[in-house]
Amino acid sequence: MNKELQFPVVYDLRVIYSGSATDGLERISKLLKDLSIDSRNGVEKDGGKGQLVRLNFNITILNKEQMNTLYSNLKVIPEIKWAT
Repeated sequence: MNKELQFPVVYDLRVIYSGSATDGLERISKLLKDLSIDSRNGVEKDGGKGQLVRLNFNITILNKEQMNTLYSNLKVIPEIKWAT
């Protein structure tokens, strides 16, 4: 049974980033701000492989259009290897 996502939704955006943690935190924080997405707690976590960092952001998405715009913008950042 598919359930329709109910907005607004608050969740942890998780990103695997291949640049420096500082660059990733700044870049993604700026993107979230530019898209008017409420964001808290940009956190770096050890990526485990030395070359990648995990970045977590607690975000609030207001509607499906905002969610689609966010993921479209994340896809064009080459250092982002994965985002969910």
